[in-house]
Amino acid sequence: MYDAPDDLNSKTKNIIKLYKGEDGRTSFMKAQCMHCVDPACASVCMISALYKGPRGIVAYDPGKCVGCRYCQTACPFNVPKYEWNTAFPKIVKCELCRHLVEKGGSPPAWRRVHAKP
Repeated sequence: MYDAPDDLNSKTKNIIKLYKGEDGRTSFMKAQCMHCVDPACASVCMISALYKGPRGIVAYDPGKCVGCRYCQTACPFNVPKYEWNTAFPKIVKCELCRHLVEKGGSPPAWRRVHAKP
């Protein structure tokens, strides 16, 4: 059978979830960071390890994080996840390929959507 995670975790930053209704109908929903206009996760971070960047990306600076995990509790979408299995854990979430955007590139999905025919 298909072996996919059921929910977001420290290794899965986005996922398509299948919901089955009581009436037998199904629907799909993509779960990932919503990069909110006013992100609750960033607002509770006491030292700005999670912050909203100039391009609207909610980013994470592991060098500042103290591991309080308030961001996990504050996020209404239950997105930030903690790496429980590592010696030096950090928060994990989608950052819209921030490493590519900072170098002048664009995320792979954005390139597909905006490709010229």
